[in-house]
Amino acid sequence: GVRSCFDLQSFDLLLYDSGNPEIVRIMYQDPLSRGFDYGVIPNIVIGNHDRKRIGEIYPDVHELFYHYCYLGFYSGPVSLFYNDEFGVKGGEGNPNDRGRVSGKLAPDTPEEQWLYDSVRKLFNLRRSHPAMWRGTSQIEVDAKKAVIRKTDPVTGEEIVLVMPRYDTSYTFDEGTVDLLTGETFSGETSLRAFRPVVFIPKR
Repeated sequence: GVRSCFDLQSFDLLLYDSGNPEIVRIMYQDPLSRGFDYGVIPNIVIGNHDRKRIGEIYPDVHELFYHYCYLGFYSGPVSLFYNDEFGVKGGEGNPNDRGRVSGKLAPDTPEEQWLYDSVRKLFNLRRSHPAMWRGTSQIEVDAKKAVIRKTDPVTGEEIVLVMPRYDTSYTFDEGTVDLLTGETFSGETSLRAFRPVVFIPKR
């Protein structure tokens, strides 16, 4: 009778994916097709006490934030493990207590501050744009990036996430604003690896 449970398949994909942007197709597909019971909405997580810290696996904060964006655009519940918003490291000790660290409430370095601010901005966007947390997904994937377009069935709102896994390019409408950074793009634009872009498409 439990309506949700932790999605450990997606957890493993997020932690140990091979670099193929196709993982988003697996994570975002209908739960029934992935073996969950009817009516169950999987909860995607990015860290827990059974594994080493995700900051240990992805010490570069930009690459770590890139993985957070998969959670931000997932239609369903998501969970963060405490202090992963700072990218803390650890988890190489007792195998029954891998990911536990002494909790902290504030960042200690500029990198931790950037990650904290970026995660907060991403989830504030998720709160403000229902298409991110309940929308239907259209996914385009090539060898270097994934593009996730979400449409809210209630309001019709659309929002798009461009996920460059490698240096690549994307063609934006004139005057497109990145909701994460405030930058404005027009036409074909070079994108750096692990620098996601979130925007509202022009109609």
